[in-house]
Amino acid sequence: MDAYKKGILLAAIASILVGIETIITKFAYNESDFPTILVTRGLTIVLLTAVYIIATNKSFKLERENYSTMFIVSIFSIISSFLFIYALREVPAINASLLANIQPIFVIIAGFIILGKSGNLKKSSYMAITLMVIAGVLITSKSLTNILGLNLGSIGDLLIIFSVLASGTSDVLVKKN
Repeated sequence: MDAYKKGILLAAIASILVGIETIITKFAYNESDFPTILVTRGLTIVLLTAVYIIATNKSFKLERENYSTMFIVSIFSIISSFLFIYALREVPAINASLLANIQPIFVIIAGFIILGKSGNLKKSSYMAITLMVIAGVLITSKSLTNILGLNLGSIGDLLIIFSVLASGTSDVLVKKN
């Protein structure tokens, strides 16, 4: 399998996992509160990271020149998690999941700004980006009347988009180093 097809497959798997996470978090609001959900998510991420390091025999040693980048990545990741979990109180799970899946747009934009390149995009990638933007507008506006009136969503929708922007920027910063 070539790298392009492997990337598409991994992106599809990631999209499914984002959807599952969003639904589980939305259900968690029925039984818990925002701080508990945020801490539980953080601990789960630490646990999964430890399992990954152990399973792959990767070194956890961080070089001195990467400290500042890792600090910035951590800040972006914390902001992303905070905004996403907070916004889920206001936004239906399906909207949050669909909006979270437009992250590739922000990865491409951040890659162009930070790395000076947008990768090897094919014609189909540009078509997918266009469809993602259209889907984002349709999801947040909810009706043609709202689109025509430029009522493009709620504060919760905007927080999800900011969350995805922070997460995409974090991904590109990791790639940079």
